[in-house]
Amino acid sequence: KQTINDLNRIVEEKEKSINDYENRLIVNERKHTQELRLEIGKQRQLKIELEQRSTLIAQLTNQLYREKQLQQQQVQTRARL
Repeated sequence: KQTINDLNRIVEEKEKSINDYENRLIVNERKHTQELRLEIGKQRQLKIELEQRSTLIAQLTNQLYREKQLQQQQVQTRARL
């Protein structure tokens, strides 16, 4: 009788340990999933910022090119006068 009670107690302890372990796994999985979502969000934001910077660089490059052309035209116009 005592042996059965001891075995039942051991089984209950093992089941509790298994349940605790499973719960920790679930918590860790959720935490990892949340961290991945945050990281993906940061990467998306960085991609958007990079695209915006690229667009701005292209616009500034075009503006600089137009200003140089205008400056050259003005120099040529002055040279003709």
